[in-house]
Amino acid sequence: MTEPQLMKSIDILWGKHIDRAVAKSPISAKFLAALIANESGGDPSLTRYELVFYARLKAKYSCWPEGKLKANSTSWGLTQILGINYAGNPGDLADPATNLITAVRMLQNFADRFHLDPAKDFEDLFHCWNTGQPNLPTFDPKYTSLGLARMALWRPEPPAETA
Repeated sequence: MTEPQLMKSIDILWGKHIDRAVAKSPISAKFLAALIANESGGDPSLTRYELVFYARLKAKYSCWPEGKLKANSTSWGLTQILGINYAGNPGDLADPATNLITAVRMLQNFADRFHLDPAKDFEDLFHCWNTGQPNLPTFDPKYTSLGLARMALWRPEPPAETA
């Protein structure tokens, strides 16, 4: 699938959910769509077990049952939110609406904490999403540039008519 096809498929499948999630927020739909492309490629059922987070949670919450440790150290859904970052049942993050609303809240929290403008500090927001801070290097060095390129492909303007 090409990058334009990926972004078009995300619009077709998740565009209405994205629009609802950002409706009362300064987070842009194009940023959220690119984040989905970066994180899950638009697959709401995607999960990724994070062994590093499991070890941290096990050390901190040794009394938690194994299932709770694993669910909270797993990234879930369209934007791959780590279970520990959600106040409810981590499995709820597989629901696209829950995932996107939670992602918007988290992005706004990053913007507030690091004094970012969510309408223009996209590079820093991609870094925050991937690392937790705006100035840390992302695991994939292309993560941010790919996200920015994908933003440009979201709902492109039709070419102007020539006379």
